[in-house]
Amino acid sequence: MSSRPLPGTFFQIGYVVPNLDTGLAHLNAKLGAPRFMVFREIVVENGWFRGSLATINHSNGVRLCR
Repeated sequence: MSSRPLPGTFFQIGYVVPNLDTGLAHLNAKLGAPRFMVFREIVVENGWFRGSLATINHSNGVRLCR
């Protein structure tokens, strides 16, 4: 791992929503956030959920802001 710092400031904001498509449409309509890169049905085997081993299936949308 490099000891050089990353340029600029990095921060992350996350929202948990019951429906990814509805959540992304809301961010676009209300906040003007354009397209997101969407990853669907990501399966993590041997994950942890509430203190126990679990298989986790999730989807997410990411957007780079500059």
